[in-house]
Amino acid sequence: MNLRVVVLAPLLLSFTALGQGDSLQNGVALFQQQKYEEALEQFEAARRVRPADASLENFIGITETRLGRIDAANKDYETAIRLNPKLPDPHKNLAFNYIGKGQYELAEKHLKAALALDSADPFVHYYSAILYLDTSRDQEAMLHIKLAESLL
Repeated sequence: MNLRVVVLAPLLLSFTALGQGDSLQNGVALFQQQKYEEALEQFEAARRVRPADASLENFIGITETRLGRIDAANKDYETAIRLNPKLPDPHKNLAFNYIGKGQYELAEKHLKAALALDSADPFVHYYSAILYLDTSRDQEAMLHIKLAESLL
């Protein structure tokens, strides 16, 4: 999960830079302090103002994941995908959770969607390598390991 924090920090900071409201900024600050329960409250307040914001739904999912509420997080990621099917991050995050639960078929489906949207994302390749190693598909894993090299 520490690797996930590295991915999230720039995304959360960019959201703050957009100046999208006090609730969102407070949520980002609380998230960065690892006060996930309080951050979630702030993100949910921001959701009431921006109910169709796919990126916000993704951040709520990330926060739910950090709180160990995987099923709730997955619903948030699915909502983000429904709101903006071209946003790769919810696919990637949903796949990460599915890998953790051993639901490899669903994980692969979302990793492929994320790759189709952003083939250069090293985290998608990293998660793909994990998936393929976990499912004894070593040749496929090797293709992704090379593309995730910057993370290793």
